[in-house]
Amino acid sequence: MKNPEADKAIESASRAGKRVVGVWAPNSKEDSALPEAINRYGEAAIACNQKSVKETICGGNRDWTTPGGNPRPAPKTPRHKGK
Repeated sequence: MKNPEADKAIESASRAGKRVVGVWAPNSKEDSALPEAINRYGEAAIACNQKSVKETICGGNRDWTTPGGNPRPAPKTPRHKGK
């Protein structure tokens, strides 16, 4: 998904050394797209539910899932980690 404002915020967070995690909006369709920068800088993309958020933020989970929580392939683009 093209969203220049989201991409800029994601890139800034990564450059500042912050961990970038995409959280699907509630009720997102299974074929929804993430902002392009999540694929470049993100460490995970998770469903919007308490268990996934807790496991990712507190436990370091790095899963890439669909909005419904099903596994999906991680992007092949390398993470830049703020460099």
